[in-house]
Amino acid sequence: MRRGEIQIVRLGTTYLQTETLDSEDYNIIRKIPHPKYNAGEQYNDIALLQLDRPVKFSESIQPICLYSSKNIAQETLIATGWGKNESAGDVSPELQKVDLEYFPNNNCQQIYSIISQQDLPRGIDGKTHICAGSRTQPKDTCQVNKQKLKICSY
Repeated sequence: MRRGEIQIVRLGTTYLQTETLDSEDYNIIRKIPHPKYNAGEQYNDIALLQLDRPVKFSESIQPICLYSSKNIAQETLIATGWGKNESAGDVSPELQKVDLEYFPNNNCQQIYSIISQQDLPRGIDGKTHICAGSRTQPKDTCQVNKQKLKICSY
C-alpha cells in the first residue's frame, strides 16, 4: 500500500481525526478509479469505494445529493475539504467550506489559464468540470489540498 493511501471512510462527523458518538468508520475493501483517470492530470479524478459492510443511515449519516442537471445557472457552489488553510499552515482537523460563484465554461479557460496549462493540458472539459471561484477575492480549495468535494447548494 502506498504511503497516505486512504484505508477507511469515516461518516457522521466533520472532524477528520476524532471519532464522535455519531461517527462510524468503514474499511475500504476495493477502490474503483474512473477508467480514464490519470494521476498526472485533473481529469476524471473520481472513484467508487466498496466498503466492508452496508452503510447504516442515521440522523448524522445521510446520502449526499449530487447535482444532476447540466444547467447550473447562477447558483452558489460550496467547496469543502480537509487540508491546509494556508500553504505553510497545519492541516485543519475540521471540515472547511467556502462559497464560490459559478463561472460559465466559455469564461473558464481565460480565468484559469495558468491552471489549464499545468494540470489541465487539454483545457477545461465542460462535460466533466464545473468552473467556480470568486471574482472579488482569492478563495477556493487550492490550499485545502486534493481532498475536496464540490457540491451545489440548492
